[in-house]
Amino acid sequence: MRTAIALLGVVVFFLFALVELQTALDGRQPIDQSIEEQLRRARAVPLPHQNTLQDGYVEVPGQAGRFSQATLQEATENRTGRDHTYAWSWGSRDDTATTASALGLDDLHHFVNSYLIGYQPFETDQLWVPLYVLASRKVYEFDHLQYTGLKDVWQNSAQAFRQTRGDCEDHAIALADWLIDMGVDARVALGDYKNEGHAWVMVNRDGLTYLLEATGKQRLSRWSEYRLAATETDYRPKYMFNREHFWVNTGSVFTVRYEGASWRRASAFHPL
Repeated sequence: MRTAIALLGVVVFFLFALVELQTALDGRQPIDQSIEEQLRRARAVPLPHQNTLQDGYVEVPGQAGRFSQATLQEATENRTGRDHTYAWSWGSRDDTATTASALGLDDLHHFVNSYLIGYQPFETDQLWVPLYVLASRKVYEFDHLQYTGLKDVWQNSAQAFRQTRGDCEDHAIALADWLIDMGVDARVALGDYKNEGHAWVMVNRDGLTYLLEATGKQRLSRWSEYRLAATETDYRPKYMFNREHFWVNTGSVFTVRYEGASWRRASAFHPL
């Protein structure tokens, strides 16, 4: 009897280890079944029409005119290295950036704000759920491995949740857009992390600023477990954006603050 129990224990341990190994190989962790069911239902719903139409225009405070999608296309159509993220100084008095654009899956450049199309897989009032879901189902993969011959291609928020692979900005866009839909002041930050280009999410909430590493694969089930931006000294923010605005860091890139006088609201984005 004892031998049988011991054997059963070994089998259970082996199966558990096998599951953990497969999870590690997949780059994901097992997801809560109730959340997985909601995701399954969400994936069954056709993507919004905005998924392929990301047109809009940018306005710079104090400047006449608009930086339109048509102008952006003309400026990038024959430009070398179209598969890069560009910072634009249109309307700037001192040649500093006022907006940025990136190549989308449709092989066209779009303003970075337009990648936040107002998509959430399902409704929830638990602020930890979006990052929990992202950590559980999206695997990190460099763009040049996923898109042959291209270095930098962005997925919008709907695409980023439907496609299970993507790099840092894809993770950050998916996370920020879902949090914004929940009424959270969430923004995508662009800059460097340990001397490499990177994108992450910052959140202002209850007088505190949090830094959410969207590519991290820890499944944290309490908001209080997320890190304060003040403790994250390896991040070097240059720009931030949400659905409506684009901010430029006019101070030190070594800052751990994501609000205040050093952050200039450089432009407003208006979707068509």
